[in-house]
Amino acid sequence: MNQPMPVLKHAPRPDRDVMAETFKLSSRLGAQPHPEDAVRVGIMRRIAAARLRYHGLSPLVEDVTLIVSELLTNAVQRGKGTVNITMRVDVGDLRITVTDDGAGRAIPSAPSADDESGRGLSIVVQLVRERGGEWGTKHRSDGKDGKHVWCTVPVTHNAQAGSTE
Repeated sequence: MNQPMPVLKHAPRPDRDVMAETFKLSSRLGAQPHPEDAVRVGIMRRIAAARLRYHGLSPLVEDVTLIVSELLTNAVQRGKGTVNITMRVDVGDLRITVTDDGAGRAIPSAPSADDESGRGLSIVVQLVRERGGEWGTKHRSDGKDGKHVWCTVPVTHNAQAGSTE
């Protein structure tokens, strides 16, 4: 079931970064990410919400913060090195990109009902598609480990776009 796209009162400014943040992952504790890195996901989610509101994209906050949380959680759990997140308004879409230096591919999984994890990317894909957006991955072109996981969420505005209300 397609949910209606949020209607914005004002048109966001195109070709403008809404958010660009970078952090270095801590050393792993065995196979588990460092607790400090897990806390960063929540911090980035709150920063994303604040930046969306600042840029007049409040109707997108609920969906986009869930997307940000899931993409960053994947990067923290499976990545290494540096994690970057950007959100940019570009030609009618909000583009969210998370980059990490980890090996492997970002592929939606089909966990069993008993699995405690593994649903994040599937949630992102479903939510993005319900909103009429797209998603994908891209590996580094220089042969080193690393990937970009991106998605777009359409941004619409009403006839009063650009007004100074």
